[in-house]
Amino acid sequence: MDTNLIEAYYKLRQEIDAASVKLEKHHKNQIACKKGCSLCCESLRLFPLELAAIRQELGEYIQQLPKKRFRLNPKACRFLVNNVCTIYASRPIICRTQGLPLLYENKQGTGFEFSTCRLNFNEVAIESFNQDNALFMSPFNSRLFLLNQQFVKQINKKKTDSFSRFKLNSLG
Repeated sequence: MDTNLIEAYYKLRQEIDAASVKLEKHHKNQIACKKGCSLCCESLRLFPLELAAIRQELGEYIQQLPKKRFRLNPKACRFLVNNVCTIYASRPIICRTQGLPLLYENKQGTGFEFSTCRLNFNEVAIESFNQDNALFMSPFNSRLFLLNQQFVKQINKKKTDSFSRFKLNSLG
């Protein structure tokens, strides 16, 4: 496995973190998401590259976690314990951006779609968001997709292609 691809993934994640910190400061009065809020903490589907990078980063820690736990919400992430993420420093990109004001290019390429947690920005007009006060995800997602595409070519698994995604709960 090419460690350069995993390092490139970590670099991408760091860039997203830096942009996220700025947005969190800018919007601190409109973001209700805080430690202990787990509304969005479900077992999400990730690219193979992202799973491999998280697996590498967590090492043997993954093996120490119970494979299954009783959860009221069967979709809940297995790494969520008492409403706190136990892999917070290693969490995937999608988890790093939850709750922030996110912009995505629409399918027609003529404008943006807006996304955020339903608890946030309730008194702010969606039209007021732009690339200066929201995280434009399309370039980040494109880079992640291209890195994953190279990674999948390297691992060359028959059941895995560039569009394959696997549940975060399957990590381990």
